[in-house]
Amino acid sequence: MRPPPAWETAERDNFLTRLQQEQEATSLLEVGAATGSDAAFFKAHGFDVVCVDLSSRMVERCRTRGLVAHVMDVAALAFPRTSSVPCTP
Repeated sequence: MRPPPAWETAERDNFLTRLQQEQEATSLLEVGAATGSDAAFFKAHGFDVVCVDLSSRMVERCRTRGLVAHVMDVAALAFPRTSSVPCTP
């Protein structure tokens, strides 16, 4: 797997810095997670991450990284009640 381009790494690092400055930021939902490389990065930095993607193959790749991942359309997010993602009725 190729490393991400420098601009992408810089953007991810900047986002991490902003998240760390937020006192209550502890979890992330990654929409269109693909292989889960960004989600794994944020998980390694202590965030609870849940991934969603339309592709079952991509979701499986996320799961092989130890990530919580669901095949789901962003237009119809519906997490199980037992999920770590907060749900509102």
